[in-house]
Amino acid sequence: MVPNAIYHVFLCHAARDKQAVEHLALCLKAEGFKPFLDKWHLVPGEPWQEAIEKALDRSRTCAVFVGPGHLGPWQNEEMRNALEIRVRDDSRRVIPVLLPGASMPELPPFLARLTWVDFRSGLDDPHALYRLLCGIRGVMPEKGLAGSEPLLPPSARPTMIRVPHRNPFFTGREALLSQLHQQLQTQGTSVLAQAAIHGLGGIGKTQTAIEYAHRYGGHYHFVLWVVVESEAALQAEYLSIARELGLIDTKADLEVAVRAVKAWLAREDLWLLVFDNADDPAMVRPYLPPRRNGGNVLLTSRSKSFVKVGIRDPLRVETLYPNEAVDFLMERTGKADAQGAAALAAELGYLPLALEQAAAYIHTMGASFAEYLTRYQSQGLALLERGKPSTDYSKTVATTWTLSFIAVHEASPASAELLTAAAFLVPDSVPIEIFTWGGSEFGKETQSRKVHWRLILELFSFYRHSQPFIGDALSKALITSRTNKLDFWELLEPLERYSLVERLPDDAFKLHRLTQEVMRISLGEKGRRVWAERVVGALSAVYPNVEVSTWHTCERLQPHAIQAADLTKRYMISEAAASRLLNQAGYFASTRGNLAGARKLQEQALKIQKRVLGGEHPDILMTMNNLADTLRALGDFAGARKLQEQTLKIQERVLGGEHSGTLMTMNNLAATLRNLGDLATARKL
Repeated sequence: MVPNAIYHVFLCHAARDKQAVEHLALCLKAEGFKPFLDKWHLVPGEPWQEAIEKALDRSRTCAVFVGPGHLGPWQNEEMRNALEIRVRDDSRRVIPVLLPGASMPELPPFLARLTWVDFRSGLDDPHALYRLLCGIRGVMPEKGLAGSEPLLPPSARPTMIRVPHRNPFFTGREALLSQLHQQLQTQGTSVLAQAAIHGLGGIGKTQTAIEYAHRYGGHYHFVLWVVVESEAALQAEYLSIARELGLIDTKADLEVAVRAVKAWLAREDLWLLVFDNADDPAMVRPYLPPRRNGGNVLLTSRSKSFVKVGIRDPLRVETLYPNEAVDFLMERTGKADAQGAAALAAELGYLPLALEQAAAYIHTMGASFAEYLTRYQSQGLALLERGKPSTDYSKTVATTWTLSFIAVHEASPASAELLTAAAFLVPDSVPIEIFTWGGSEFGKETQSRKVHWRLILELFSFYRHSQPFIGDALSKALITSRTNKLDFWELLEPLERYSLVERLPDDAFKLHRLTQEVMRISLGEKGRRVWAERVVGALSAVYPNVEVSTWHTCERLQPHAIQAADLTKRYMISEAAASRLLNQAGYFASTRGNLAGARKLQEQALKIQKRVLGGEHPDILMTMNNLADTLRALGDFAGARKLQEQTLKIQERVLGGEHSGTLMTMNNLAATLRNLGDLATARKL
């Protein structure tokens, strides 16, 4: 993909050919492409040459249209610019397109060498349009747009029944769409071919299915869309389909309608039936036609298991690639600021629904990407929820995930508590030993009182949970997980089922940062403090003493320990467990050469210890020694000397002059004095 590109194709044409080119531009839009046409995109009153150059640079391909009057004067300049871009980047394509009345001798030599598309028989030539589509996508026409020959001519349009409108800002997903199409087509036409896509709420499953239905509609006579929310809703959808197809009279009941649609599907072929939001895939099984049928079925779901409907290889929908997210933000808002869009997309974790909400707000308010990012970093989800997505999205991020949270809590309160704890950890990779070895910490009383759980729904008046959410279920469920790892994976399964987490191969899992944001907000300030304390306690329990043999474990836990330092400061956690964690993490940081990070952690640990343990506790003396070593390594010899002298004075009084700890501090102080040039005192020590 061309970096920062937002147009599939730049339409280079002479003024006299504009009507013909605009006709083809509309055809391209109908196929889901984003063409640049000067008539549509040039803003009156702005420099047009500069805008043309930018559009060329931000287009993945350039189609050069040759009409009866050869090339126009400015068209030559645009074409040469496009060819120069092609020379610099061979992923760009320049496609000569012959319009009705054009003749081959009129093609310039450097353009004649390129494979052309021939519309000389008419602008509505379906084969020419098909070749142009393939050229823009960069695939061979014999393989089709997704690797297989279309079953119907490209100009054929299926009968669309209840299919949502195509999203004009749909971006990316090319590999997924191609893979999905291949999966359906390679199963043959004599049996029912099925496929499924699954993923986190807001990840773009429905939008991908809508795009597939429109883009590959030419392969089918009929495309039918069914929203799966409940058994009753599913029957109502079949009733509406039966009426649109004229299969029943107006007085027929639901059961008659379902039987009529299934019978129609069984005798017809070349249809696509989409079950959207089939979070319980087994629910759709009674509504499927017989397997010996030539239709296609596509399911979208938060669930990842489709065995009950005979689908063993579902496709996971991931977040957008960074460049796709940038393309979307710029196209959706009309702002050509790739750098600002990239920073905002990264902050939102490349989640399509979050990007749509942010873009909606930016477009409405006229804000820049940088302005929105600054406000988002201080306001978080509260700002995101102000951006109401377009009608292509029925819910916001928070309301989308609310249903998942309810379902998880009803299936397993312990799993819901596990997700809450994970909301306070680094999301990219959460080691399971935090839970299997630190699980008892989640049921302990903390400095804060126990709180009652209110899901994110507490922000929305239509639902409330009444069960206490205090960590007991999680701690009890984790009792056997230390010796039996399968117990932990069973606990994680409800979260995987709804795509809220993803299991990683190295005994870890990950989740989206916005999932964490929604969970944290749902707890309220008191709840956040309680769970922050528990997470810090669990990390302290599992973080080992720093030795060469434990470095691997320390490495896995270090990002979470650094996160815990922030939690400790934010929620004013003053517990011995917190100080121990920070001291160990600081010592490990120093062994790995991160001296500035070590100093920060050790100073924070020392402050907590002085409040909790008093001034002469052995743990305090150890932290003071470690901090002094770090200061000395940083070159702050005066600071190290002051701290070592304080430590030595306490040790001599509390431990005695011949204690091993006292002798170690004397030795370290001597080394610091040597660094300071006080050799006589160093020799004496």
